[in-house]
Parts: sequence; C-alpha cells; structure tokens
Amino acid sequence: MVGCQLAMALPTFCDVALPVPLDMAFTYAVPEGMQPVVGGRVLVPFRQQRIPGIVTALHERAPESRVKKVQIKNVISVLDAAPVLDEQLMKLARWIADGQIKAELDIFDGLERAPEALIGLFEGNNRGKRFAGNHAGN
Repeated sequence: MVGCQLAMALPTFCDVALPVPLDMAFTYAVPEGMQPVVGGRVLVPFRQQRIPGIVTALHERAPESRVKKVQIKNVISVLDAAPVLDEQLMKLARWIADGQIKAELDIFDGLERAPEALIGLFEGNNRGKRFAGNHAGN
C-alpha cells in the first residue's frame, strides 16, 4: 500500500518497580508523547516524593481495586531512551521477585555457636546468609 503509514500504538500504562519496601510494581499512566522502555528508568510520583524506578512492563490494562477507586498517576519523565537493564537482568529480577531464586540461610541457634558461624565464613562454608543468635522459643 503506497502512501500508507503504520503508526505503532504507544502504551497507555507502564508497571514500575520502585526502591520502596513493598513487594510489588506500581502502574502509572504514560502521557501522550512519552515512550518508556522495559528495563529503562522513569521518574514517577510516589506519596509526597518524585523517585526513579525501572519499567517492568508496558500495557493497556488500567489498574483495578475492589476496595476503592484507584487514582492513576502519570509518569513525570522518561529518564532513559534505551534500557539500562537488559533482557537477561530483567528475567533474573522477575525470578527473584517470584521467589524462584532465594538466598540460602544458615542459622546457628545460640550465641555460644557464634564463633563457629564466624569461622565458617572465613573457611568458605557459608552458602548465603548466616545468622547466630538466641531462638525466640528459648
């Protein structure tokens, strides 16, 4: 078809992972003319602040809530035209978020076992996080 231009539809919403202690992504509206990319950073309003986050998904689904009407906030600005996290790092982040990858935990019950735990760190016996302390049940 000569003279026809195909326009790519820009996403209406994006999910953003923020550096806050909540285990979820937040959905923001993408204003006209902005083009965020998955794996790129955006600046978004969160509570009384403006904070950067990583775009985890682009889509057309408006957020829903059964409890109250959701106020959808707009992305303030796109900080990266290209992804700062490649596809492999985004996949790794999804695995961690979904609980498919977990740190192993060594627990040494009782403070008398603290030296053993510390020596094990220096000998390379640790497999992840290591904790020595009194069990709450004692």
